[in-house]
Amino acid sequence: MRESPRRALIDWSRLGRAVNFYKGFGFQQIETPWRITQAVYDATAPQTATPFRCRLDGDRPDILVGSAEQGLLEVMWSLRRGNYLSVSPCFRDNEVDETHFSDFMKVELCVVDPSSDAHEWLGVLATGFAKSEAARPERVPTDSGFDLYCGGIEIGSYGIRSASIDGRTFTWAYGTGLAEPRFSQAVQRRST
Repeated sequence: MRESPRRALIDWSRLGRAVNFYKGFGFQQIETPWRITQAVYDATAPQTATPFRCRLDGDRPDILVGSAEQGLLEVMWSLRRGNYLSVSPCFRDNEVDETHFSDFMKVELCVVDPSSDAHEWLGVLATGFAKSEAARPERVPTDSGFDLYCGGIEIGSYGIRSASIDGRTFTWAYGTGLAEPRFSQAVQRRST
């Protein structure tokens, strides 16, 4: 299905405000790859998902990230225990509609070697950021944690995952710091 040329705009200044907000809580911003290995994709993508691939020669990773969470996992072997954030595009095989796109921008939060309730803390922070941007999110439980909704639109997911990649086991808490343009759409929908 083709995406509408009248797609919502990404609020780049809001992405910048989100990065600064989370840095204020001690998150270290790092750059993460936008292409990942099959092992990282298999550990993080839903079983029904189809990877977006780019054409590369040789053994270079060719799967485009569905989230910066995947990029963070790709480099997690080099990260110490702590709080990280990364900004990247997300490439997904979503059904395309007015709030779901095949690509968008996202600030991803990650706690490496987290406590058992780290995802709760990420949700509290994300709620605080959302409120600072005129949103009033509602928490909805999921099988793996919880989502935040605003104006009937899901604006973030939070939980803890573990995966074995190349013989090493990693555990991390994940959370959406901000997804654009969906967040802006939710704020606009809520205010109309």
